[in-house]
Amino acid sequence: MASKQQKPSSIPRSIPLIPTRNNRVLYPGVVLRLQIRRNDTLQLMDQLWEQHAKGQVVIVGCVPVKPSAAAAQSNSNRPTVPLGPRPPLLKKPVDDVVVPIDPSQLFEWGTAARVISFIKNNPYQSKMSRGAAYIVTLEGISRFKIDKITKTNPYFEAAITVFPEPEINKQDPEMHGRIIALRQAGH
Repeated sequence: MASKQQKPSSIPRSIPLIPTRNNRVLYPGVVLRLQIRRNDTLQLMDQLWEQHAKGQVVIVGCVPVKPSAAAAQSNSNRPTVPLGPRPPLLKKPVDDVVVPIDPSQLFEWGTAARVISFIKNNPYQSKMSRGAAYIVTLEGISRFKIDKITKTNPYFEAAITVFPEPEINKQDPEMHGRIIALRQAGH
């Protein structure tokens, strides 16, 4: 975990949101690296980049995107072990960079996070990192519940209620081991 621990009481009650896809969930105390390429999130990143460059502590909310009904249905019928060669794609996959996210697609819970590393790629670097304009590393601070989406354009912002993590008995070796395993799984 990074040396600067943010207190849940210092988390703003309204924060910008970074929607995370592909079952990526950030937990408190875990570090997550995201490659940002979505058009709507890029505008948020431009603003956060300026704050980060000035040395300000940058707090955002990471909220997972619910899997679409079509994706959930196709995944439920998919075998866990491949049964043979992969069939060719009949349709071109939808580009997540272009298709906007609807607020109803966001889960109601997320994790407030502190930006601990921020890389802004130039156009050449973006090509080398699969189109990512920014690479941001976040440290989860505390869980929150979205009370209301207050802004949807050009990016999401929400009024939130923070739920501080319960105190953990640091003398309990079993619990300490589980916490370390969880944090390492996030890397």
